[in-house]
Amino acid sequence: VFHFRRTERLRVEWPAHAGISGQEARLLDRKGQPLAVPVTVTPGGGEQGASVRAELNLAPLNIGDYVIEVTARSAAASDIRLFAFRVANAR
Repeated sequence: VFHFRRTERLRVEWPAHAGISGQEARLLDRKGQPLAVPVTVTPGGGEQGASVRAELNLAPLNIGDYVIEVTARSAAASDIRLFAFRVANAR
């Protein structure tokens, strides 16, 4: 589990198959329930190929454990990734 402070932004990115037709992301609490905190998800690309990128501002979150669920869809299938992280006390 990765640890962050509320003053930080979290960005995750992973390689994706070409031909992504859509992507979405949502923030889940430790019980798997969706939270009303927006997660920005965008397609990426570059010299390494296609990717999916999700960003989250951690300021509105309380101390605790969370998961970002990112879904990338193509004509053939959906790829769901889960990224667990913890918001900890500022030191």
